[in-house]
Amino acid sequence: MNFLYARRNQEQHVSFSQLAAAAYDDKLFPPGVEPGLDVRGSHTLRASPYAFGAHVAIVEVSQETGAVSVLHYVAGHDAGRIINPLLAAWQVHGGLA
Repeated sequence: MNFLYARRNQEQHVSFSQLAAAAYDDKLFPPGVEPGLDVRGSHTLRASPYAFGAHVAIVEVSQETGAVSVLHYVAGHDAGRIINPLLAAWQVHGGLA
């Protein structure tokens, strides 16, 4: 089961189904605010966050033909907490390409 955890206290958590149920609880919303999961808004960061990573390629170059062969390739990324491992892997593969 997937949970959302409090940033400062990992013991505080709620399941996605509990969160969805709470989104429709009229008692949790102030007057004039419709309950539900439909949210509209925007957020602009004060500064652009930078991703950090390093790529290292060990290659062999033929002095006769100029052909390049990749012998070994390693990529490392500082991704923080990964929520979706498959999507994170695709991001690394895209960066490699």
